[in-house]
Amino acid sequence: MRLLLLLLFVFTACTPIPEDDPVEDLQDRPDQVFWDGTITVLEKELVRVRLSAGRMEQFRREAIVRMMDSVRVTTWDSLGRVESILACDTLHYNRNRMDMQAIGHVRVHAASDPEGRRLDTGRDTAREEAELLARPPFLLLTSELEWVQRIQKIRSEKQVVFYTPLDTLRGKGFRSDRNLRNWEIDSAEGVSHRRSGDAP
Repeated sequence: MRLLLLLLFVFTACTPIPEDDPVEDLQDRPDQVFWDGTITVLEKELVRVRLSAGRMEQFRREAIVRMMDSVRVTTWDSLGRVESILACDTLHYNRNRMDMQAIGHVRVHAASDPEGRRLDTGRDTAREEAELLARPPFLLLTSELEWVQRIQKIRSEKQVVFYTPLDTLRGKGFRSDRNLRNWEIDSAEGVSHRRSGDAP
């Protein structure tokens, strides 16, 4: 009887116990996490891009920084004036290639108008940013957008809505330079107040 109880105890002790939560794949975990982080990109000692977010996750193997929570990307032109502001839900930034992919509720406010004038408020960055967010000459809305550093282009294959002082356009597929001055929309439709012969 004692031998039977002992064997029963041994078999019970060796029975695998199912785990409620699967073990998380360590490759999917970031190497570092930062709160309220900022990345500044310089070009010839001038600040050209500032990326900020409430949470940043760094993946060293892929050289990727994933940003979430109050994501903002601000760019400046070569004269130090605010050029554009991008906001989105999530941003993937490749530190090696300097490419960016914005995902979810993407909004781009750009400072150039069709005549080529620039917003200039005395180089007060906070004031320039507030002015641009309140009254953007160009505003692009989409669900996903990428910046390709190698070709210096913004592009999206998703549905877009694009506002300029002269147009309200919708389409699927968008390509532009970084300040939305030279742009193309595929399958565009909407309203335009341009005169015949006006440049897009």
